[in-house]
Amino acid sequence: MNSNTIEPEKIPLANVKRVMKEDPEVVAVSNTAVEYMASSVQLFIHHFTEQALLAARAEGRERIGYADFAKVAQENREMQFVGRIIPKQQPFKDIFAQRVAADFHDDGPSIPFPRKEEEIEADEEDLSD
Repeated sequence: MNSNTIEPEKIPLANVKRVMKEDPEVVAVSNTAVEYMASSVQLFIHHFTEQALLAARAEGRERIGYADFAKVAQENREMQFVGRIIPKQQPFKDIFAQRVAADFHDDGPSIPFPRKEEEIEADEEDLSD
């Protein structure tokens, strides 16, 4: 290994096992299954990152960012299943407009915003009564 090569981080096997056991149908998980799953996750992360780098290079950049991962998740057919987790990047003004529309119509996406100080104080007063 030369000095410019970065050794990839290993996925912690205990975390992989914990996530696998989150499924209520899973009773036990063998160590071999955990190792294969961790290897699969590492390969997926590597592939996803390569695709994001290609997207960045297509725009003349060498650095990847959120927008590159989001673009791959939205436009790359084999990666579209990730699009539900990594939404397309949107300007804040568009998200805010959706929130305002949701407040008026009750049918838009639920986007939490910090409450105003007056609202918090009013809630605290109601609780103390």
